[in-house]
Amino acid sequence: TDTSVKRMAQKMKDRLWSKFKISVAELDSSNSSEMVLGAAMVGQDEPQLRTRIDKIVHFISESGTLEMIHNEIEMIHFDDLEIEKDFEKYGL
Repeated sequence: TDTSVKRMAQKMKDRLWSKFKISVAELDSSNSSEMVLGAAMVGQDEPQLRTRIDKIVHFISESGTLEMIHNEIEMIHFDDLEIEKDFEKYGL
């Protein structure tokens, strides 16, 4: 049911925060028996971030309570010029 999925989602978000100190949000899903979780990390060391992401995906896969159907990882890189432009744009 929708309520049990919400409970499971909250439990997984809490476990991910507790173990990895990662920001996690439940996203809308078109199927009420599925949950979609989104997470974000920020860092300067891409190999270290990738290692953490692999550990998180493994943790979810091995949780025993959920079946991971799909995972998608996106790395966004910002160079100094883009950041400086954003600071100027927002008056920072």
